[in-house]
Amino acid sequence: MTQPTARQPEPLQEDTTENGEKIRNEKLKIYAKKTDALEQNMIAMHTIIWGQTSPTMQTKVMSVKDYEAKSNAHDCLCLLQKIKAITMNYESKKNSMMSEVKAKEQFYECKQDNNESPEDYMYKLKAWVNIVKHCGRNLAGNLENIPEDFADQEATEEMALDYTLEMVYINGVDQTTNGVLVSELK
Repeated sequence: MTQPTARQPEPLQEDTTENGEKIRNEKLKIYAKKTDALEQNMIAMHTIIWGQTSPTMQTKVMSVKDYEAKSNAHDCLCLLQKIKAITMNYESKKNSMMSEVKAKEQFYECKQDNNESPEDYMYKLKAWVNIVKHCGRNLAGNLENIPEDFADQEATEEMALDYTLEMVYINGVDQTTNGVLVSELK
């Protein structure tokens, strides 16, 4: 999930004609309208999410560090992540190292339930990845598994995280329905 944004028009080129300037000015007006609409939608969405949250959950969310600033900015993504983290039993008031250890433990020990679809199992794993990220940590495995000339550091870390996610997925997938496939992949 990412925070929605309106895309700003490209800057004018040096050799832009008068018609090009008019077109860009119109695009800037449209951009301004979209930005205003996005801001109003974010306020409305934040209000709806907050209104659907129980008083107990609201109290827990309000106790989280940087709540005030994020709330004033109507940061819906942050609000949803905080609710999710609290729901999955990570709270920043707990010992942060213990929270990280517990979240990583839940991730690595996560198994596919008997009637759970592969997609739902992957969704569950990615939820634990997000909780660990919320703790300010990373689950990326050993970067040595990624070729040195792959890309920049950020892309390498993202690939290492994907690799880790794949290995945990294979390890936790239901062996009764996917046993042959898993044994071939291992």
